[in-house]
Amino acid sequence: MAEKLHIRRYPSGNRSPAGVAAGIGEASASKDALLQIFVAGYGWQEAAELLGSLDRELPGLKRIGCSEYISGDPGRPRGVKLNLLGTREAEILLAELPCAPGEEEAAARQLREILERQKHVRGLQLFAVNPALSVTRFMDSVAKGREEVPIFGAMANTIAQSLRGEAREGEVYAIGRKLLSSGFVVAIYAGERLDIYMDYILGWQPVGREFAVTLGERKPVGEGCVKEIDGRPALEVYKKYFGVEWDEYFVANVCEFPLMVQRRGKPICMVPWPKAMQGRFIFLLLSMRGRSCAFPMAPKRKCWAPHWRAASA
Repeated sequence: MAEKLHIRRYPSGNRSPAGVAAGIGEASASKDALLQIFVAGYGWQEAAELLGSLDRELPGLKRIGCSEYISGDPGRPRGVKLNLLGTREAEILLAELPCAPGEEEAAARQLREILERQKHVRGLQLFAVNPALSVTRFMDSVAKGREEVPIFGAMANTIAQSLRGEAREGEVYAIGRKLLSSGFVVAIYAGERLDIYMDYILGWQPVGREFAVTLGERKPVGEGCVKEIDGRPALEVYKKYFGVEWDEYFVANVCEFPLMVQRRGKPICMVPWPKAMQGRFIFLLLSMRGRSCAFPMAPKRKCWAPHWRAASA
């Protein structure tokens, strides 16, 4: 029987290290445990103080996470979400890989060396920071010879960075034992009986016809640039079909209608980086290898159905 990972969530109302410590008793019976941390509205110094508090209350507990984007709720611009993950048999290893743009291959080589020494690797959770990095290049290099191992995770972000389309020093970070301003923090999940299920598109299905895509040059931020969709500036197409204007709510609005492209024969749903340049869209985590796209839709129930099926399997 495959092992499941058990996650206990601590919402913003119970975000103190002491509050998490009260639940560590459950994790203490685990073979391994990992605290996932998602922080919004905390600058570098405040986040460093939070980690220091965690070190005092929960010495030695493994952790990973990043600064994140929160939108649509002006009354709650700040918050911390903590997920405590425990395993019965599986092992969790962490790798912190500082990396500047252009050094992605070297960082991937370091991670491959770690993976070669570890048996039964079943999944990699990746937190990247710095929108100028080529995350796709890093992932492709790590995945060579391990194509069956799912790679999932997030890009560190903040609402302020999103609205400007660029980061300021000390504003965005990935979380490991320390804060990282450029590079990758990776959780390696390993176990002979561990099974990790990953879905690429959740419940989204393409609606209507495919559109031809015209690519633009790669910019200092992001990996792919969509210049035109169906022969028109990309932003105009979103306005025509979805009535979406370019404002601070753009990302929240288009999350319901991501861009669906094909990558290695698999459909991938992507949301553009919140920075339009002359009607063009920038994409952070995926190079646009194809020349066509579609717009998908999915009711809420269909989006969550894969999670429910996996949880009950």
